[in-house]
Amino acid sequence: MGDNVYQVVFDGVYTVVGVSADGLWYKLKSGLFLTSDKRYVQFMEKLPEASSYMVKVEIPDLNIRKGPGTGYVRTGRFTGVGAFTIVDEVQGAGDSKWGLLKSYQKKRDGWISLDYVTRI
Repeated sequence: MGDNVYQVVFDGVYTVVGVSADGLWYKLKSGLFLTSDKRYVQFMEKLPEASSYMVKVEIPDLNIRKGPGTGYVRTGRFTGVGAFTIVDEVQGAGDSKWGLLKSYQKKRDGWISLDYVTRI
């Protein structure tokens, strides 16, 4: 990794909010910049049908589990109150649907019950 690389971004769908003046970088919604080199990035004008979405959590102690269901162990962490990105959803035991949090996307080990959130 070069000296000017701050963070490596993994596979996923990200929101671009701007382009650098020289056209070499995309500015992401998070404030980070991502190369616009087509060898590494596929730019889409429209999100695919199955894409990520945001949810609002209004309880401070929503459990994050290692898998999609109450049979999976808790990570020991809670979401807290706020807005979170869901990148996948599945049926699972204990609640009607479970959502994978974007920050746990790489290892797929951070799931929350969608029964306790509001889609925004």
